Parts: sequence; C-alpha cells; structure tokens
Amino acid sequence: AHPTKIFLGGLSAEVTDDEIRQYFSAYGTLTDSVVMKDRDTGRSRGFGFVQFDSPEVARRVMQDKDQHVLGGKWVECKPAVPEDAMKGGKKGGAV
Repeated sequence: AHPTKIFLGGLSAEVTDDEIRQYFSAYGTLTDSVVMKDRDTGRSRGFGFVQFDSPEVARRVMQDKDQHVLGGKWVECKPAVPEDAMKGGKKGGAV
C-alpha cells in the first residue's frame, strides 16, 4: 500500500501551515497538514507533514520531489513512516 502521508524536511522557519496547505492542495485533497513547532518557543522545527485522501496524489507529489520550493527553500519530501513502525523493528547492540 502506498502511503498517503508525506514528511516535509528542510522547511524555512517562515513557512506556515497555511502555506504548505495552499501549495500541496494543488496536487489534490489534503486531509491534514502541519508544520511542527517547538513546544516552548512556538517556532518552526523545520519539518512538517501533509496527508492526502489518496495514495495516488501522494505518489504525484513524490514524483515532483526535486521541484518543491517553499519560502525560497527546497523542501525534502519523503513518505512518512508511521510511528508504530519506527518503535518496532530490530534493536541494535550486543547479541
């Protein structure tokens, strides 16, 4: 199954939720969009997420991944990894 959620990395500190919503809604229907902010300062942490209603739309965004520029800065787009998938998996360390 192709993911519908995309990680956005390298966001300029000035980029807002509204800007990523406007930009990525050109591809299709967004179900969620957020710029992650520091809990204490409220400033952007430089990354965020967008989620679409269809894997096909997310796939089109990924096809254009070299072309996404917001706030004058290239934005890295990657399929988002669900948190539960990150917690599982192999643990490093001695055998």
